[in-house]
Amino acid sequence: EGLLSGVHPSPFFGSSVEYADHRPYTPSDEQRTQDSKLVAKTDRYFVKLFEDRTNTRVTVVLDTSRSMAFGSGAASKLDFGRGLAASVLHLALEQNDAAGLVTFDSAVRSYVPPRGMANHFRHLLAALAAAEPGGDTSVRGALTDVAGRLPRRGIVVLVSDLLDDPAGIAAGLSLLRHRRHDLGVFHVVDPAERSFPWERSARFRDMEGEGRLVAHPRQVRAAYQERFEAF
Repeated sequence: EGLLSGVHPSPFFGSSVEYADHRPYTPSDEQRTQDSKLVAKTDRYFVKLFEDRTNTRVTVVLDTSRSMAFGSGAASKLDFGRGLAASVLHLALEQNDAAGLVTFDSAVRSYVPPRGMANHFRHLLAALAAAEPGGDTSVRGALTDVAGRLPRRGIVVLVSDLLDDPAGIAAGLSLLRHRRHDLGVFHVVDPAERSFPWERSARFRDMEGEGRLVAHPRQVRAAYQERFEAF
């Protein structure tokens, strides 16, 4: 539902090479829009309708909860998420779309509304650089908040480790789909979270909440990896 010409299919009809439908001819229509082949077949006048192409609003929703601070190498999940978010926002602006950013943990922490101005990328990068790991994760609460901030249909891209209640995540995404947004989800995972490479007995601490567990990695690795892949 954009205002400018762009690369995305619009819910409205306009002029493009993509045929959409026919409708009966009215005296106000231009004759060049008539479908001459259909006139020859039916002896009735119809007008061709073409799919309009427009710009859109791309909103990246970045998880900045405490679990995103985890990193087994030089970069944390949040570092990777920042770079991924910046790439998506840059691509959106390059194709004449408006780009916006939301950061959240247990609630929305910052919101940069979607805009398509040339200098807007600097504001988005500043917001990404200022994002720091915060509290616990509430994906559902953040997506519900985002849905209320976006009056027009667009593209919403979630960047998160998704370490939250799966039913809550699904409910938040379903709300955006119900409002007819297109969705993209990037699941950010550190390699160590998948492989569980530790060898010695250790005390494992929950990065969100108060959970503590003393365990020997070799004894729990197979069960952990099975549950992680299922998640």
